Amino acid sequence: MLNYKKFAALVLAVLLLGTPGLVPLTEACVGRKLTIGYRNVTEQAILSELLGILIEERTGTKIVFKEMEDSQEAHRALEANEIQIFVEYTGVGLQEILGEESNGEHDPKKIYRRVKKAYSKNFNLIWLKTFGFTGKSDEIKDKSLPLYAAPVVRKDTLEKFPALARLINKLKGKIDNNTMGRMIAKVEQEGKNPKEVAGNFLVKLGIAFSLTPGQA
Repeated sequence: MLNYKKFAALVLAVLLLGTPGLVPLTEACVGRKLTIGYRNVTEQAILSELLGILIEERTGTKIVFKEMEDSQEAHRALEANEIQIFVEYTGVGLQEILGEESNGEHDPKKIYRRVKKAYSKNFNLIWLKTFGFTGKSDEIKDKSLPLYAAPVVRKDTLEKFPALARLINKLKGKIDNNTMGRMIAKVEQEGKNPKEVAGNFLVKLGIAFSLTPGQA
């Protein structure tokens, strides 16, 4: 009897190689490894699983998760190449990592562009597109700063994995506050595993297979 995982991988390969606009396995990252950092909170657990499932299923790259105490530790780990991806929040990046104030600017798009430019110039870290929801954080002093979540990736990682940015950016604007809230509730109130919730969400979007049984 054909092993389920092998069967799923075979079907996936056929679909990816034969469907326009999808990232073929042949141009991606088979046989490589990426480490995703995350903080031990439900929101971050779900987001890291979203990225992990999407990357692993669509490219064959092995994904490892590493827990971070806070954004400062995650930033140091990114710079040291201990992790290659971390979901950060615009306001946290501006105030806690860059050490800058808003100077009266609270437009989400302008803050995002400001942080993205500074990260690229100062750290060789790239902010990809935002997911679409605003998070919460007790780290920052200015509570009026926007906290839009987006994956931050090492620049050299994107150079080594040329399909990665395009793949991850398929999640651009796909998760609003209500959607994120429902996914968190499934974990915290219904006791579902973050990987199951993330996997089923990606299935509904039509951009990944579910790695876990059950319905979201």
